[in-house]
Parts: sequence; C-alpha cells; structure tokens
Amino acid sequence: MPKIVDYEERKLHIANQAMQVFSDKGYYNTSLEDISASCNMGRTTLYKYFRNKDEIYFYILELGMTFYRIKYDETSKDTSLSYLDKITSQLEFLIMSLNGQSVAQAFLDFWLMVRHNHSEIEDKMVKRYNEIIDGIAYWLEQGVDSGQLTPIDTNSTAVIILGMVEAISLQELSKRSLNPKSAYDSVVKLINGLKVWVV
Repeated sequence: MPKIVDYEERKLHIANQAMQVFSDKGYYNTSLEDISASCNMGRTTLYKYFRNKDEIYFYILELGMTFYRIKYDETSKDTSLSYLDKITSQLEFLIMSLNGQSVAQAFLDFWLMVRHNHSEIEDKMVKRYNEIIDGIAYWLEQGVDSGQLTPIDTNSTAVIILGMVEAISLQELSKRSLNPKSAYDSVVKLINGLKVWVV
C-alpha cells in the first residue's frame, strides 16, 4: 500500500529544511537544488509544493507571523500584565523564539531581492512588518492613556523598539554575535525607562 503524505505536513518539512539552507548559504546563494537535496526529494517533487524559492521563503515568513499573532492575542488577553509587560513579552518572543541571528543574512538577501523585483511580495512584507509596529504602538498608547507609561510619540517609539530587535539580528553580519537572552534583557532595561514611577 502506498504511503499517504499529508500535504501541509510536507510543506512544513520543506520550509524547516529550507530555512536551514537559507541560513547557511544566504538567500541568493541558495538554489532549489539545495533545498530539494536537504529535503531528500527531487526538484519535480518540490514543485508540487512550491513554485520557487521566493514562495518558500514567503511561506516561512507567513508561518512566523502566524505564531507571532497567536502569541500577541494570548498576551492581549492576559489582564495580569501591564502594557509594558505585554510589549516585553512580544519582544521576548521575537528575540528568543524567532531569533533572527541565524537567518539575518538570508532575510536581508530576500528583502533586497523583493524590493527590486517583486512589488507584490514587498507589499505583503511591509504589511506584516507594520502589523508588528502597530501592535506595539497600540500597547504603548494604552500604557500612556492608563498612566502606566510616560507620554511619548507612540508610533516612533514602536519603530525604535522594533529597531532594537532588528539590530540584534544584524549583529551576525558584523561577526559580533550576541547572546539572545542577554540582548533581550538589555532591551527590557532600556524600555523600562518608559515606566511612570510612583513616588
């Protein structure tokens, strides 16, 4: 009897293998042959799941955003957390669970390629990026409105906070590897300065 293969399970397997290849070789230096070899399948079989490496990479980014949204929704519902705690919880997820250090070069390669060749995918990526910023900005606004945080420009502060996460990811490119936990702790110490301290 032939083995039945779950389509979505196979796509996830390909994505996991491909992310490692992208991480090791960079986006531009990765070929479909590299990905199919890492999955122990032929290119023809790979084409049953993805048309090209752009589609594979975007699928990976979409998976990351799905996990981010789930975490964001769970954190939003947790009434025991302050708004700053909600933000730091999301940052911990971005830095520790979606640690960009090992994939920084692959992400940058992909982003540069998309900006010059694929406006439709670029628009989708910009939308996902802005979704993260908007979520942080919303919690900052709620924190300011509730008196938990000092009055600030919430949108620019959200961009700066996410910029710190990006800076952690980019350290691999400068060959200055950071410990993700230590980097997260440093970001938390910096943004704790937004708290309103009651005397």
